[in-house]
Amino acid sequence: TYHIMNARATTRRLNLYSSGTAANGMNVVLYTNDNTNEQKWYFDGDRLYPETNRNYCLDRYTASTYLNNADIWKASASDAAAQLVDVVKAGDYCNIRLRTKVNGEYYYLTAVGDANGSGSGKSTASKGNVYWAPSLGSSSLVQKWMFTEVDGSSSGGGTYQKLIMPINQSVITVCYKENA
Repeated sequence: TYHIMNARATTRRLNLYSSGTAANGMNVVLYTNDNTNEQKWYFDGDRLYPETNRNYCLDRYTASTYLNNADIWKASASDAAAQLVDVVKAGDYCNIRLRTKVNGEYYYLTAVGDANGSGSGKSTASKGNVYWAPSLGSSSLVQKWMFTEVDGSSSGGGTYQKLIMPINQSVITVCYKENA
C-alpha cells in the first residue's frame, strides 16, 4: 500500500474523507498526513483502492452535480471508464491518469490548493478537493503525485518499481519514496 502525496501539497495525502467506512460517492480529498487507512491506497495495476475497503476504488463522478469529482465507487466492469487508471512517470513524480479518454482527452487527478478537504467540498474550486481534469501542462504541480510505500507491502528497494499491466502486459514504472 502507498501514501500518495501531491507535489504542491507535501504535508497532505490523498485521503478518503471517511471515518473508517466506505460507500459509493464518498469524497476523495487532500488531508494532513495522519497515517490512517483513509490515506493508504492499494494499486493493482488497474485501479486505486482505499485500504479502508478494497471493494471500492478511486472513481470519476459522472453525474452533472459534481461532474469530474474524484470519489470512490464500488469497483465494477460497468464503471471501468471512470475507474481504470494508469500511473505515468512525469519527471520526479507521476501523473494518475484515467485510462479512458473523456471527450477525446486524457483526464488527470488534480488537487485544489494545499488545504485539508472536506466531505462536502466537491467542486473544482473547493480547497483541498481532488478532481479529474485535462492536462494543465507539464509544469503544473497540482497534477503530479508521489507514491510513498507504507507497511512494507511493495517490492523494489529503490525509488522506482516496475509494474506489469495485466490487460496488455505492458510495463510501467511507478515512482515512490521508501520510508526511511
